[in-house]
Amino acid sequence: MRGFSILFALLATPALAASPNESACIIKAADTLPKIAGMKIGKSKTIPQPAPANWPSPNPPVRVEIEWSAAGQSQKWFYLCAVNQNGTALVQRLAN
Repeated sequence: MRGFSILFALLATPALAASPNESACIIKAADTLPKIAGMKIGKSKTIPQPAPANWPSPNPPVRVEIEWSAAGQSQKWFYLCAVNQNGTALVQRLAN
């Protein structure tokens, strides 16, 4: 459900203009957030990262930042995301 609400926010806000790969990365990262009652996801964004010389995919990696709050505390989590040739997003949480 959380992924759906983020996708809806991406589609309903033309100013964001996220690419399909960026949207897939944000949704995949949001799905890894802890399941806490009352959690609210705030801002999310992607930042293109340089691809290593031997990068196997035509899609460069992106950094995903997601702000969320629950139980009176706010956090920002960071992820590295890659989208493979099949369009599947793979995320790894980075240390804050």
